[in-house]
Amino acid sequence: MSWQTPYTYFLLAIGAMLIIAFIWHERTNAKYPLIPISAMGPTANFVLACTGAGWGCFSIWLFYLIYMFEV
Repeated sequence: MSWQTPYTYFLLAIGAMLIIAFIWHERTNAKYPLIPISAMGPTANFVLACTGAGWGCFSIWLFYLIYMFEV
């Protein structure tokens, strides 16, 4: 999978549309939303971004560790 293949952009667009649909549903239709938009302040967004970056780094580290053991 690389950036030259068309399905990469297609999957990226589908993911963005699903995130937008989730936010729209949570703001308009959900009686008890999973993530209240009012709770998403700068501090909460920073913590979520740091957590996501940490899990992303761990996933890459784990991938290369397994690759090293296989080779």
